[in-house]
This record gives sequence, C-alpha cells and structure tokens, in this order.
Amino acid sequence: MVKIYSAMVTPFQADDEIDFDLLESLINWQKDLQVDGLLICGTNGEFSSLSFDEVQSIIRFVSETKDEAFEIIAGTGRSSLKETIALCKFAEELADLALIVPPYYFKDVDLAGLYNYFKCILEETKIPIILYNIPKNTGIEIESQLLIKLQKYDNFIGVKDSSGQLKNTENFITSCPNLSVFAGSDALISSSFELGVKGAISALAALFPKEILEIRDNFNNGKNTEAQATQENVLNIRDIIKQFPNRAAIKYGLSLLGFTLSMVRPPLTDLTPQQQVELKEKLKPFISG
Repeated sequence: MVKIYSAMVTPFQADDEIDFDLLESLINWQKDLQVDGLLICGTNGEFSSLSFDEVQSIIRFVSETKDEAFEIIAGTGRSSLKETIALCKFAEELADLALIVPPYYFKDVDLAGLYNYFKCILEETKIPIILYNIPKNTGIEIESQLLIKLQKYDNFIGVKDSSGQLKNTENFITSCPNLSVFAGSDALISSSFELGVKGAISALAALFPKEILEIRDNFNNGKNTEAQATQENVLNIRDIIKQFPNRAAIKYGLSLLGFTLSMVRPPLTDLTPQQQVELKEKLKPFISG
C-alpha cells in the first residue's frame, strides 16, 4: 500500500515569528483527511530560512501529533555537517524519520565526499534516514552508486527523488530494491506508484491534500486508470501554482480555504495584490469544487 506525506509549509506571522496556532490548525486538517504523515522543515517549509533553534521548536511542537498511523518526517539537513548531526540526534525521540538534503552551495563534490558526509551522519545517529535528491536546488545529484555504498547502514532506509526524471526514480528502485523510494515530484506521483515507490512526499498536498490522496486511494484499490485521471487534474493545479512564486502561492491558496494568510521569509516574496487576484481566479474551479 502506497502512502502520501504532505510537505508542510512553515506559517509565519506578520512579525516574522512562527505561527504555531496556524501550524496546529493545518496539521489537524491534514490528519482529519487521513494523510499518512507529514514532512516538516523541508523545501516547502522554507527550511533554509529557519534558524537551528526554530527547526528544533517545530520538530518538538509537531512531535506531539504523531502516532502509529501518522508519521512525522523531520527535515534535518543543513549545509553544516555538525548541525545536521545535531538535528538528527534531537529528532531521534521526536520524529519517525529524518530527511537529509546534500550539503548545498559546495562545488565539485564527488562521490567520495558525499559518501563521507552521509557516512558520518549515519554512524552518529539512530533515526531512520531518507536522502533527499533535489539537484535543481542543491547543485548535487544523488546517484545510485552512493545509495548502494550506504546500504550497509541499517538506519539508511530510503531516498526521496525530486529530480523530476522518472528514469532516475526507476534506477533507484532497480539498483536498490531494499530501499524505500519516495516520489518527490507532484507531476509524477501516479507514474511513480506504478514503478513501485513506497509513497510520495508531496508539496501540493499541503494545499490540495484531497486530490493527492485520491491518487493514493485509487491506486491502492487497483484503479490505475482513475489514479491517472486524478493525476491529470493535479497537473492542471500544479501548472497554475507554478505561474506564481511557489511557496507564497501555496500559502495564499490556504487562505482561500479559510486559513490565516501566512507570510514567506526573504529572499522569497509574498504575492502582490494583483497576483492574489489572478491566482484566486485561476484556482476558483478547484477551490470551489
């Protein structure tokens, strides 16, 4: 049975502080709709704009919602190896899994360097770890050779593939059959399910969980044609969101559903009044429906 994890936004108040009341409301909404779990402090959660202490506070807060049927994945990757290890250790008793991005900004990182980086984390921590392949953001491609080398560590359990390349996802599955591979592109959820991924960690599920869950439910019930039809609907929504600054668009979309409007942090920018009008109009068929 495949699973869906919503990649949560981090809501900010006008004073730039984390809005924990809104975060709680969003979590309860997702939980009521029966998502399988949440990713916190990921790309959708603006993790690179969060301080070390803020990441800890979010993990601590969200940990109170987890149970056997509702898993929490904590984004613990930083550009600093020491901070990444420290956050993984902090999350050990509070989250079910940790998602770790390659150390961004560095140039000319080879296989040996990446292996040593992740090796240090896996040897120093106990929490089950998922690697996060998102080369368009990090400039670093996680390849199957790295996954194969790291498989000897029991706490290395999977990889999230946000490369946007279905062949890449397929290569991970065939090269490392004992690892859990998760789809990271909302455009490829249904196709990835058919390839054999364990689930999807979805950014769009933060705003349209019902549609993403419909793909899951159809697939789990053997209705692959219906799952693909829902995927087409998701593609239409995704195309609209991509016309606007992504994080700000999702947060404004949540306000159209009745949640408090949340800000984004610089260098990201909130939608202009004109962009709000345009997005509201384009999402009307999906929000009202």
